[in-house]
Amino acid sequence: MKLLFASFVLMAPLVMAHPGSHERIGQLDEQIAARPGDGSLLLRRASEHIVHGDWESAEDDLAAVETAGDSAATQLL
Repeated sequence: MKLLFASFVLMAPLVMAHPGSHERIGQLDEQIAARPGDGSLLLRRASEHIVHGDWESAEDDLAAVETAGDSAATQLL
């Protein structure tokens, strides 16, 4: 997990947030509510949080991937 988080941190300065990011986070919130065990959605939302500099929310999402039980997404950590 630390390696994935570090890679997000290193990429963040290269990516500029744009207006659609807030909408994507909202869409991901809805999708995660419907499929809370889908680690790939949590990873995508973590990425969006990092783009916005919301490190705490990103870390929460990455930690949730580990507890979600989605083995495919957990392997990416």
